[in-house]
Amino acid sequence: MIRKTLHSSGYAFNRRLFIAPACILLLGAIVSLALCIWIRAEHEKDIATSTAERAEAARSAIETHLKYRIASLRRMSGRWNAPGGISRTVWEDDARAYFRDQPEFQALVYLDPDAIVRWVVPFEPNERFVGLSLAFEPKRAAAIERARASGKVSNSGIVDLARGNKAQMFVFPLNVDGRLEGFLVGAYDILLLMETIVPSIPLQQFELRVIEDGADVFVLHDSEELLSDASLTVPFKVSGLDWTLQVTPHASFSDANALIEFFVVTVGLLASSLLAAITYFVQLNIYRTQREAEIAIRNQMTFEASKVGVWEWFDTSQKDQYWSPELYKLLGYEPNEIDANFDTFQAMIHPDDFEANKET
Repeated sequence: MIRKTLHSSGYAFNRRLFIAPACILLLGAIVSLALCIWIRAEHEKDIATSTAERAEAARSAIETHLKYRIASLRRMSGRWNAPGGISRTVWEDDARAYFRDQPEFQALVYLDPDAIVRWVVPFEPNERFVGLSLAFEPKRAAAIERARASGKVSNSGIVDLARGNKAQMFVFPLNVDGRLEGFLVGAYDILLLMETIVPSIPLQQFELRVIEDGADVFVLHDSEELLSDASLTVPFKVSGLDWTLQVTPHASFSDANALIEFFVVTVGLLASSLLAAITYFVQLNIYRTQREAEIAIRNQMTFEASKVGVWEWFDTSQKDQYWSPELYKLLGYEPNEIDANFDTFQAMIHPDDFEANKET
């Protein structure tokens, strides 16, 4: 029996081909997520470290500047111990020199033991306070009494000045031979003081708040978009000051890290998708090759058992054909004993059957 065969290129759907690609995709997603978690954790550590460094830099800078100013006032108060005391002219010249060097000073005042203003620099516009008590307000009065009782420098905390600005007052008792002769008071404009200190602190992308009694004394780089969870609060105590420094990174501090996380996820998923696709098509090719080999073996076994011969004519414009070994045997020849072509095939057909076979 001689028959023509057609080979199909279709294959049954095989779910096993998707197992490895799916595992690769899942693994890629897990690795990408793990990398993002690690990057975020490292970034949070970096934020915490940077915030702590800024907070320490702010604390150190403010402490250094305040101690310098307190020391300069302490030197000035020490001149009262000079033999013969100190004259008003010498004291005022000394005070004006301090104003030239430290423009954040608002006033230098000499109080008598009853806290009455006797001398003041600059005289204008403070001349109206001469002869009045500086203890007219609770914070000022408390600072004067602490200095009187302890014999040491005291501070008023943040107070409002007549010109509307806020100031910090340091009160030094003037003791001569164990006798209180009055007080030296130095008033600093807190805003000018902080603006003098801030340039030395690396606070780009950070908000700094100086807080006293729960109220803001000074705010730098104020922003509504902050990483509040990363905020760091540092207590600050110098010469009786009781402040809190709060340093908080801006949300923009994490913008670059968000881009890195997006890049890692995108690249990870694309890479795993590409590898999964390659794996799938490699497996599909192997599967097809195996299926074709299995089909060929089954066909061969079927043809041998059923005595079926197969011929194929791949290109009808050419005379060469393919004859299976069974076809040769059915025709009484050994495989490849004669040429497998159209002329040979035509010569074996009865003339009466030629036209019908030609149409086929």
